[in-house]
Amino acid sequence: MSKLKQDHRIGLEDYIGRMNLEGGRGIYRGNRPKIDHIIQQVRPFMHPGMKVAEFGLGEGYLIRRMFDSHMEVTGLDLSGYLIERLGELTKQEGRSISFIQADIADTKGYTIEGQDAFFCLDILEHISEEEYAQALKNIHAALKPGGLFIGTVPNEENLAKSMVSCPNCGHEFHRIGHKQRFDKTKLVASLQQHFTVRKVGLVAPLHKSDIGRRLKKLARHPFKRFAPGDTLYFVAVKK
Repeated sequence: MSKLKQDHRIGLEDYIGRMNLEGGRGIYRGNRPKIDHIIQQVRPFMHPGMKVAEFGLGEGYLIRRMFDSHMEVTGLDLSGYLIERLGELTKQEGRSISFIQADIADTKGYTIEGQDAFFCLDILEHISEEEYAQALKNIHAALKPGGLFIGTVPNEENLAKSMVSCPNCGHEFHRIGHKQRFDKTKLVASLQQHFTVRKVGLVAPLHKSDIGRRLKKLARHPFKRFAPGDTLYFVAVKK
């Protein structure tokens, strides 16, 4: 990736982070039920004292939960703003969490290793196929043998439905920056190159705001377990 392209991505991530963390948009907060569901699914694999990393921090909800469960936590993100701001906030809260600014697809890998678990929630769909392949190598290298890779991706997303155009130049792009479409088959096949998949399923936080949407999907896709637009979670183990 060229430095100009990387600088553009960092600037965009800084803007998104600032708008969500400081601007009151509430998107990060809205992800909490999903994160709670993931934590519940991986609870049998986790225990105090583990070294845990997360790439893509949002408001820092997951890393705070992990720290409060007595784990040694490292947070990674492309956004320098989020790294700095979350570092300040968690320090004020008395939480000792390490933060590293990093590119998930850096060909040099990350500056951490020997992790027991690595979380990556709603991130992999934002990178290209080539970057995804590199990211899997980097995460594999950061984990100790038998370490856990835990993540989420949109399931069977129709990317075309979310494409928008710039009114000035006509350039088309996905409205929230998704670059890949995942389904269960593709997800499992790609992970199996470096990991053994232990669990894969549909994220299903049972809260009131979700009921109407899910009933509509059930009506439209009565014979389909994974309705398009839902989120898949996975738990994989480093080979």
